[in-house]
Parts: sequence; structure tokens; C-alpha cells
Amino acid sequence: MIKKSTPIFLVFSLLILSLFTACRKEKFTANLGDLRFSVDTLFFDTVFTERGTATRNFKIYNDGKATIKINGASMKGSDSPFRFNIDGLPGPTNSTVEIPGGDSIFVFIEAEIDPNGNNLPLIVEDELVLSSDQGSKNLSIVAWGQDAVYIRADTYIQGLPPFKVLEPNAVWTNEKPIVVYGYAVVDSLNSLRIDPGTQIHFHSDAGLWIYNGGQLTAEGTIEEPIVFQGDRLEAFYDELPGQWDRIWINESDRDHSMKNCIIKNSIIGLQIETLPFSYNVEAPTSSNKIELENIIIRNQSLAGILARNYRVDAGNLAIYNSGQHALAITGGGTYHISHLAAVNYWNSTVRKDASVIISNAYEDSRRVVQVREILDSYIENAIIYGSEENEFQTSFIDAPGLQREFQLRHSLLRSEEAPKDVELIQVIYSDPQLDGDAVEGYVPRSNSPAIDFGLPGRYTADITGKQRDNEPDLGVFEAD
Repeated sequence: MIKKSTPIFLVFSLLILSLFTACRKEKFTANLGDLRFSVDTLFFDTVFTERGTATRNFKIYNDGKATIKINGASMKGSDSPFRFNIDGLPGPTNSTVEIPGGDSIFVFIEAEIDPNGNNLPLIVEDELVLSSDQGSKNLSIVAWGQDAVYIRADTYIQGLPPFKVLEPNAVWTNEKPIVVYGYAVVDSLNSLRIDPGTQIHFHSDAGLWIYNGGQLTAEGTIEEPIVFQGDRLEAFYDELPGQWDRIWINESDRDHSMKNCIIKNSIIGLQIETLPFSYNVEAPTSSNKIELENIIIRNQSLAGILARNYRVDAGNLAIYNSGQHALAITGGGTYHISHLAAVNYWNSTVRKDASVIISNAYEDSRRVVQVREILDSYIENAIIYGSEENEFQTSFIDAPGLQREFQLRHSLLRSEEAPKDVELIQVIYSDPQLDGDAVEGYVPRSNSPAIDFGLPGRYTADITGKQRDNEPDLGVFEAD
């Protein structure tokens, strides 16, 4: 008996179907990298005036061709102020959410913030975590945690930090804290005035940039200093270095002024220099100057002050505990620095650099060494001390036609040998016998060699307002 054979067209059809299915599986494999959020960070930037909620939404796109399965969604924080709904499902959820290729879904997120809750940070952050068989994908969420003035970066240019240009001739008052997310920029021909008692908080990597042609006036009082600090309010962060970036000041046709200011816990306290971009590398020393009086800079993970090609008048300048340099002067300029206390007992990492370095040269953005002229410059009535054996270093390059005028006078150093290339007048090498710490300041004891060793000058009162006598003490304090 002959068996009936399967029709040839059926066999052919089954073969084509199996090949097509196999090709589809290989070509359209789901890839978590195809998942895209409609925002890089979800911001709740409404300043709340009473306890309440605000809702934001965004979309999740599948830019691939295969369906992506999300197996779960949750907030990263265990006690998050954010609640969410993903494709109609309230979170957290372990239910499967599918996004077909080329399609998208909505996510709604609600924040409940009490702006008057003093136990909250100024900025509340969390992350939405989406899980799949291939791993996870996170979206950062940021909300303002207290009633304050918030400045958020809105401009992104490759090679620059995210920034926001302030309104012309801006004024920051002490009515509310100022919170900066990204860089706040004072543009050319504009200015920023900061009133006494203003508290300025910077988020991670944030800073203040006084651009070429701008002007900064930050004049506090002894009773109401201006404070530049990080935005974390917990006690653990009170004196933690490296929480924000820096204050960056470029050249201008107008002078800058900072008085009775505290700068703490940044990477660099003050970076004062002619604009270092490639088109400006040949710029001369700034024609303007910055005046610094009664300034405390402490706990900077890199440097207290970096000054290059500038003119600086400074008195009662206290720089405590920096990861590398307390004060670095490079390139050209004119520097009048009186009553400096550069006391560096940094112990968070290994430090091998001198606290104070002076050089007439630097490497520009093209890696070309620039040599500049230093004129009519001095450091006087200074205590330069710390945990390294040499806390004062010079490095000068001779160049035809360029003058070098720098004196170190009536000062106390920790150094194994006398510094070279600067004129030394009444310099002693001894333990200054100090009491205190970086928060309260380092005050000379009654038996300190810093007592009565200074020159009288224009800063007739110390950093606390106490009057100096005709034989002032070195550093920023006039001891009892």
C-alpha cells in the first residue's frame, strides 16, 4: 500500500515560515540600550509655599524594533518623597510593562515636599529604577526641598560645565538661601552684588563664574558674613571637603571686591585668572584687581586660591586645610598680601605640595610655557605652616626684559631652607605655637614667635575686628 505524500506546497510553506521566524528572532532581539527617556533629569523646580504635591511626567521611548519588557519599577531610595505611575500601574511594581518597538509609554511622578521642613536638604534627589532581564536603567529626579532661591543650569555647551547666565546686574539678598545647581554666570558688562548675611549653597560640581568683563561685589560684615558652601545640610557634611566646584573670576575693566566672606568645602575656593581659553592665551596681566579682606577659606580638596596674571590686594586672609595648595600664584601680576594665615594640616589624603607656591611661569591651554612679569609684589605678616617640611616654594624662569619683584617680609615659615628667588626681610623658621582648628581659626599662644613680629599697615584691625597695636602679630589674629 502506498502512503499518501504530504503536498509539496505545504512542505514549502512550512519551510519558508520557519526560515522567516528564525530570521526575525535574530534581527529583532530586544536591547535595553534602545530605551530612551524624554528628559535627562526630571526636575521639580516649583518653589513650594506650603506642604503639597506637584506632578511631572515624561515618556520612555523604545527606539528599537523589538518589544522591551520592563519587569519592575521602583524608587532607589527606601523612604522617597516621590511616587510614580508607569503606564497606568502605580509603583513600586513587579508587573511586566511592555514597550513595542518604535513605541513609547508615559510615566507620571508626584513629589510631596515640605519647604519649611528644616530636616530636609535644600535639594531632594532620588532615582527611578527600571529593571529588565538585561539589567536596569535609571533616571535622576530632583526637587527643591526647602523654600529658597534656586538657580538651575539651562545651557549646555560641550567643553563647559552646565550653566545659567544671571539676569543683568543681579543682586543676591539674605532673605532666602541661594541654591545653585550647575554654574551661575555673570556675563560680560554685568555684575553680581551679594548682600551681608547671604547663605549661598552649591550642588555637587556647581560654582560661580564671573566671566570676562563681569564684576563681583560680595561684601559682608563681621557680624553677618557671606557664606559660600555646599547644599548638604546634615551635620556629617558641615566640614567635608570637595562638595562643590569653585568661584571662578576672570579679568574685567572693573574691580572685584570680597569682604567678610567664608568659602568652605569646595574643590577650589577662588580661581582668579585671565580667561585661559585658547583664543586668549596671550592676554596680558589683568588691568583690574580684586580686593580680598577678612576672608576665610577652609577645607578645599584641591586649593584655597589659584591666582594667575592678576592684581590682588588681600588682608586678613585665612586659608586652612587644602588638599594641595593653600595659595598658588603663577604667571604675572601684582600681589599685595598682608596678614596671611596659611595653616595646612590636611589629612584626608596624602599631600606632598607646599602650601604656598610662587612662580612667574605656567603652562597654557596649548601646553606652551608662558613667562610673565611680576611687579611690586609682597607677602607680609604671614604665618605659613603645616604638616609638610617645606610649606613655601618658589619657581621662577628668567626671561629677557621681564622683571621680578617679590618680597617675603616679617613672616614665619615652615621650611628646611631659605626660599630662593624672592627677597627675604625678617623671616623666621619656627613653630608658631598655635591653638585652635580650621573652624575656629588658629590663634598664636602667648609664647608664640609670631607675637609682635609684624609690620604696621593698612589693616589696623584683625579678622574679628579687634584693633592691632603698633607691633602687630603675624597671621589674622591679634592675640591677647
